[in-house]
Amino acid sequence: MRTFAIITVPANELVAAIHDRMPAILHREGSDRWLGSEPDPHDALQPFPFEGLRMWPISTRVNSPMNDDEDLLAEIPLPAPLTVAMRGSTAGPRPCNVIKGSYVSGGSASRPGAPRSDLTVS
Repeated sequence: MRTFAIITVPANELVAAIHDRMPAILHREGSDRWLGSEPDPHDALQPFPFEGLRMWPISTRVNSPMNDDEDLLAEIPLPAPLTVAMRGSTAGPRPCNVIKGSYVSGGSASRPGAPRSDLTVS
């Protein structure tokens, strides 16, 4: 039987606009260490630098296992972005898209999936 796991790390600056976690992405040397005989390569699990990464909106078709085609990765147009600012943040407002009038967040460690109270949408 083949299995896999997706290991997550804190989000980098790009992904942090939509979620507080992201999949671990290893540099080549980190991958070699992770798959090698080193007993504890946990320091290879760092947020991947956002330079060179790109994010784009895709269809909600991706949510169904019945859909399995290349078009799942096609960029789709979204309405004009709203501004989201996190209370206490010095980074300033960030653009984001609100789909169907809701902003989905991973919640907090104590209440996964709970609405975040540190966001202001305008």
